[in-house]
Amino acid sequence: VYLFGFSAGGHIGYVLVLKSRNTFDGFIPMAGSIGNALRNKWVTEDDLNNANGLPICAIQGTKDEIVPFRAAEQSLETLKKHGAATKMLSHPGGHTAPADFRKTLLDAVLWLNEHQPPAQ
Repeated sequence: VYLFGFSAGGHIGYVLVLKSRNTFDGFIPMAGSIGNALRNKWVTEDDLNNANGLPICAIQGTKDEIVPFRAAEQSLETLKKHGAATKMLSHPGGHTAPADFRKTLLDAVLWLNEHQPPAQ
């Protein structure tokens, strides 16, 4: 099961996938970040450790003024340090879906499929 979240759905999606790691096999945040969850302590160090093996493919506008591109990058960097497989799909827009959203979303899903951890 993959989770997708846009904007606030992306923010809370980070919390959900980390706290419910056995429920989700991957996450696609669009215009979201983990920053508020970390600042407000909604995510603990134990939660961050749940990122190990989790594929996360973010979709982010480089001109987003609500969730800056750098915030999305920092989210992926933080989770990569905790073992997540991460990828950024950027587009030249702002706090919106990319013009080719269907293709971008399909690319993200295919990437998640390719980056599943080995079965245990």
